[in-house]
Amino acid sequence: MITFDDFKKIELKVGEILEVEEVSGADKLYKLKVDTGEERTLVAGIKKYYSKDDLIGKKIIVICNLEERELKELQVKECYWLLLMKIKKVLFF
Repeated sequence: MITFDDFKKIELKVGEILEVEEVSGADKLYKLKVDTGEERTLVAGIKKYYSKDDLIGKKIIVICNLEERELKELQVKECYWLLLMKIKKVLFF
């Protein structure tokens, strides 16, 4: 469990999905280009739930201040899609 002080450190932003690409050799991943006021790249394990066309233009919540991670030979900097690992359905608004 995290403390409230730790929670306050999380930088959440609403972002619009601009582009969706297949990730070579990955059956669950999409590479997303998202605009949160600045353009960011995210990797999301939601391929079996959404088509690429379903995602374009959708708004999502992004955690923007996580450290950089390498996933499937992709450098993903500063942000991850919120709640992807815990739930299998993402609500769009």
